[in-house]
Amino acid sequence: MWALPFDKSEGLERLIYLGTRYQPGAAEAKGLVGVPGSDIFHFAAAQPGKVSLTMTYLRPWLWHEAPAKSVVFEIVILSKTEH
Repeated sequence: MWALPFDKSEGLERLIYLGTRYQPGAAEAKGLVGVPGSDIFHFAAAQPGKVSLTMTYLRPWLWHEAPAKSVVFEIVILSKTEH
C-alpha cells in the first residue's frame, strides 16, 4: 500500500490533501484476491511554490521492515499569472 510520510516531504503547506481512494484492478473486479489495484491520492494547490512529495510503498504484513519502494515527486505550483 502506498503511504504519504508527511515528515519526509517538504513544502506540503502548498498542497491541500483531499484524501485517498483505492481503485480495484480489472482482475479484482472479477473476484480474484491479491491482484493489483491503484491507490489514488487527491491534492489541490493551496499556494504557489515548490513541493517535494515523498511516497513510500509499505507491505503491512512486514511492518518492521523498511518500505519496499520510495518515490519523490518534485512539484511546481504556478500562480494564475505565471502560466
